[in-house]
Amino acid sequence: MSPKEYLNDLRLKHAKKLLLDAHFDVIGLMVTKIHKNGVLEANELAEISNFLDTIRDIILYKNKLEDTKIEHSLFEIKVNELEYFKDLNIKIRKIVTPYGEILDDASPNLRTIRKRIKDLEKNIQNKLMELLQKHGDKITSPNISMRNDHFVIPIRTDFKNHIKGIIHDQSSSGETTFIEPQIILEMNNELN
Repeated sequence: MSPKEYLNDLRLKHAKKLLLDAHFDVIGLMVTKIHKNGVLEANELAEISNFLDTIRDIILYKNKLEDTKIEHSLFEIKVNELEYFKDLNIKIRKIVTPYGEILDDASPNLRTIRKRIKDLEKNIQNKLMELLQKHGDKITSPNISMRNDHFVIPIRTDFKNHIKGIIHDQSSSGETTFIEPQIILEMNNELN
């Protein structure tokens, strides 16, 4: 074996060990899960897609090497054993991000639900901004807050009875009461 072949073989073994063996173990567990009628989480689908991206990149790198004078026959033999499932990768990328977040367009229902949530949040915030402007002398800060997963406004405690709604919290100093105004109760409940 020539020094170039030895070096190439060493690089290949090292790359395979680092890049593929770890992925094969993880992917193998996911395949086993699927065969047992399990459901993959979004982050697991992202891992599969990232793995497929790695295979694609290795194959592209091998193709670029073919244009060079660098000896890569051992690398080529091993890379030719890999299979890139392009259609599967495209389908996964339409559902999840590389970071495992489910995309809005993963399904028409999900898109509709997320749009409804965004619209509700926007309507709630608009109503609260109107209240903050209307009752500027009764608030401690012109910011909308969240308490117990509900949008609230910070009202000076001595004016808490001037705003109809549900009290969710009080500041440690007792000067501010966080109220979910009556006008947004139904929207907040729909959101939660």
